[in-house]
Amino acid sequence: MLAFKRSDWPAKGVRTHRYSVLVPLLLLVVIGPSSTSALRRLKNGLPTPLHSNTLGSLDNLKWRTSSSISSKDRTESTTTTTTTISPPTTTSVPGTNSTSPPISEFTTWETTNSASTLTEITTLRTTDSALVISKPTTPAKANLPSLTSDTTTNLPMTTFPESTTTTKSLSQSTTPQSTTTLTTIRTTTTALEEHTPPLNPIITIISPSSTNQPDFNYLLPRVMKPLHYDIYVQPFINGNYSINGSMAVDMVVLQPTSNITLHASNMKITKDTIKLAAAEGEAGDDLPSIKSFTVDTTRQFFTAHLTGELRPGRRLLYSMNYISSLHNHQSGFFGVQYLDSNGTQRHLVTTLLQATHARKAFPCFDEPDLKATFKLRVARQSNMTAISNMPIRRTVPMEEEGWVVDEFDTSPLMPTYLLVLVIAHLDYVSVTSHGRVPIRVWARPELLHKTALVQQVAPVTLSYLEQYLNMSYPLPKLDFVALPSDIGTAFEGWGIIVNYNEELMLFSPDADPKDQRDMVVHIQAHELAHQWFGNLVTPSWWTDLWLSEGFASYLQVLAFTKMNRSPNMLEEMAELLQDILQSDSEPSSHPIRLPVYNPRDIWALFNPISYYKGSYIIHMMSHFLSENTFRKGIINFLKDRKYKNAEQDDLWRHLTVAAHQDGTLPWDVTVKTIMDTWTLQTGYPVIKVVRSPDGTSATVHQERFLLDGSEKLTDRNFYKWWVPLTYTRQDNPDFNNTKAKVWIRNTESQIMIPSLPDKHQWVIFNIQSTGYYRVNYDLGNWKLLIKQLLTDHRVFPVTNRAQMIDDALDLALVGKLSYKTALSVTEYLRNETERLPVQSCFHNMEHLEKMLWNTPVYGGFKKYMLSLLVPLYSALKIHNDQQVEAVQKEHADLVKRLCDLNHPDCVHLATSLYSQWMQEPKNLKSVPQQIRETVYCTAIAHGGEEEWQFAWRQYFLSNDDDHKDQLLKALGCTKDSWVKAGYLNLAFTPGVKLRSQDMFQVFSSVASKVQGHHVAWDFLLNRWNNVTALFGNGENVAEIFLKTATESFNTRQNLMELKFFMRTNKKYQGVEKASESAMTRTYSNIAWMDRNYDDIRLWLNNNGYSTNLQVL
Repeated sequence: MLAFKRSDWPAKGVRTHRYSVLVPLLLLVVIGPSSTSALRRLKNGLPTPLHSNTLGSLDNLKWRTSSSISSKDRTESTTTTTTTISPPTTTSVPGTNSTSPPISEFTTWETTNSASTLTEITTLRTTDSALVISKPTTPAKANLPSLTSDTTTNLPMTTFPESTTTTKSLSQSTTPQSTTTLTTIRTTTTALEEHTPPLNPIITIISPSSTNQPDFNYLLPRVMKPLHYDIYVQPFINGNYSINGSMAVDMVVLQPTSNITLHASNMKITKDTIKLAAAEGEAGDDLPSIKSFTVDTTRQFFTAHLTGELRPGRRLLYSMNYISSLHNHQSGFFGVQYLDSNGTQRHLVTTLLQATHARKAFPCFDEPDLKATFKLRVARQSNMTAISNMPIRRTVPMEEEGWVVDEFDTSPLMPTYLLVLVIAHLDYVSVTSHGRVPIRVWARPELLHKTALVQQVAPVTLSYLEQYLNMSYPLPKLDFVALPSDIGTAFEGWGIIVNYNEELMLFSPDADPKDQRDMVVHIQAHELAHQWFGNLVTPSWWTDLWLSEGFASYLQVLAFTKMNRSPNMLEEMAELLQDILQSDSEPSSHPIRLPVYNPRDIWALFNPISYYKGSYIIHMMSHFLSENTFRKGIINFLKDRKYKNAEQDDLWRHLTVAAHQDGTLPWDVTVKTIMDTWTLQTGYPVIKVVRSPDGTSATVHQERFLLDGSEKLTDRNFYKWWVPLTYTRQDNPDFNNTKAKVWIRNTESQIMIPSLPDKHQWVIFNIQSTGYYRVNYDLGNWKLLIKQLLTDHRVFPVTNRAQMIDDALDLALVGKLSYKTALSVTEYLRNETERLPVQSCFHNMEHLEKMLWNTPVYGGFKKYMLSLLVPLYSALKIHNDQQVEAVQKEHADLVKRLCDLNHPDCVHLATSLYSQWMQEPKNLKSVPQQIRETVYCTAIAHGGEEEWQFAWRQYFLSNDDDHKDQLLKALGCTKDSWVKAGYLNLAFTPGVKLRSQDMFQVFSSVASKVQGHHVAWDFLLNRWNNVTALFGNGENVAEIFLKTATESFNTRQNLMELKFFMRTNKKYQGVEKASESAMTRTYSNIAWMDRNYDDIRLWLNNNGYSTNLQVL
């Protein structure tokens, strides 16, 4: 699973992450699926206002319930011990106005011969969850048709009067419960409203919205194994948003047991329909019956307790009917509302079951290693279309007019989370060029023509992956579906790839930029790769998520570069490396393989470490093992584990066998020995190469690289890796051999490398950046490399040029290298024409710009940056309007940097394009898409009130969310402090028709400019109460706002201001913690200035970029 694209990751450390469309990012997946507006906020580090309905803030609410059961609900009771709960969960019965309050988290219900008698309720844990057993007085029929068959029961929508519902008594509470409460409630009921006839008691299962309970075993007991599911659902998407469902699971007993436990969440199970029978062909004479049920909503377990024991090997059929809702928040079965091209409101049904949401769709064994086959039947209205993992076997009319039932073919063995269902008003185009596998591309009829790119690349990508993996796609069909929802993610259903936002599949060559094309291709390639890694072979548990997401991310880049031929695989991966190395150099990073058991922790693994560090260590393996050996190993891995589950040790075993067969690893070394050091440890090493005085040998040692430098040296040296060292030399350069020449083992503090050239010739390590590490050298070797760059930089490949710049500047950032050396590495860039090295320099220089902008050195720094960039700008002829469209796709970042530095030609280009747009506001094409934000910002910075007011008006006139973002960012570019201050005041004034999620965008647009952070800081000092009134008093609000406003603080005066802010506003939640965090960053920046300022000043002066004002 992934989301949209790898855009600006939330900033970490002391420099800004790069922008790239190289690989789709999981930004939404990290928090679970959400709306595109939430994606936009998260991409920019934006908090959510209290009144936003996207990521609602309900955690601070308190809830009260009645303290006792009404006396009229019973004729006899015992003393009741009360408990507290918070926050609330209230569930409506579909189709009614009745609600069930949350009451307990672990409840046992003893059934008796009398349906109207409750003999005992035992509460072991109390939170915001409930088991409600209800006796409806008069069942009310649903106002929409439902299907009745031999395997399903008609589930009418019923009304549950308050007087006929038995619940626990609860005390009023105004504070959340933070400790486990052990309470026993014994209520003996001889009669429950004798005039109320018993009918279909309902078991209501409500998931807790939060829990403070300690971790314990969240895995199902391994006493049962599912073999096959029969599932029937009837969603009332155009009615009351309920779902009638039934589930029957064929299962086998693995160990003696008297319980049957599976997962269920957010549904109402009809007790009388729960049946246990012998499977077909099995004797059922001695089958025990069900005597009671247990609901554990912390673990979302639903357990049936039996009257006797089940023997291993016995096959059973366990079935039940249930009612659930389409109001689930983008998980389980859920409904989506949208407007079609005629402005008519329509509805669709879809599913999103990863990672633990299948239990919201139907009762099941919802863990990835409990694979089974699935047969799905779906009741739908005949004017809609149903699509699922498998082809439709047959469609049968229902008795109710306008309704049919689709029966789908039985699926292969797969985990529950891969099941997909879509019911919508869609059309499709068949793609026949692949031959064996029918491919269909689905979208709304009016948008099908924009899916031409997917129609083109889908069969080509599928064929390439089949060839590379030497294994045919295993299903009988493949669907690509574009849905009109605002969830910015895609999902790899087996046989059906669902793009929950249409933009992920749509591309118009005449209207959309190349970035959009690349994004579409990357996303579809990623999901196609999952058909093997994740679907055919599934990680045994989410701990090994990287086996799925890492391989999908690697193969998507491989497929993309093979189809597009430019840029090549090495350059694509080198760009990815520079991004992920920064995230992984934070102390807060984590290992690729991180054990998790609590479902609430699983989503934390959907992050750049699992996806992109995972993909890069795979890339590294393909080089030190050799491509042929690596392919042999993963092909054998897939063949061995197909339709099964796997852990990383399974992969290591097959790769080791291939490596030993091919002789690419010694017999006494295994892939597990090497790769466990990369997957089980946090971070990565920096390799220090120190050559001997004559240069003919070198001492090489490793230590963990950390950006903030906070970890002690002894802690850094605790981490050790098996590092594949590749290197070449000046007298015989070879940048094609990326197989390891020597290894540093995790048991070695350092090694000696002999047979190097003399001290007058350079050596360079990490050929083509295929290793996941940084490299530092002694000063002598750095000087030789710098000399070669200045003489003929093309001796080094693009990947190594970018690597040297990135390594040198990051090493200087943490004090491992002098800025005199690091800046010298960048001097050659005035002769560089490739994007990757220039981009590497851009993003590393951002920190210097923030630190120096308010010092006398900034003038010299600006001159130096212009000296590097202007030659490339002139060579590309970007100043020529005719060249803009052709060049801006590759060098939009160059245009931005030069305009930010006020280069006259760039400013003229931007203001001219903006002026053309002002003349024709409806013609957005007058400003090329990829430099649009730069053009707007530059024109407003160098313009006046007219330019600013024009952009402000266009913000309200635009219906395009991305365009609105561009305008808001540009409006903060004005150089007039009074306009910046007025912009902030206006945005945070109640009644202004500004989108709530854009208020922080306004603040960020002002604070991010070097001339604007003091205006933003003054605003916080004087208006913090306004901020909390709009965004709430949460800890994250203070952290995000203060980090944005104080990122460039680097003086002792700044520290005093922060201390004043903390004293003044410490009554607000999170302010003290956020202020301390800001002060820590400021102390770090002050230390950076003390350590580096004079070196930078002297280097600029000595190289002709004077920082001194002339004295007349």
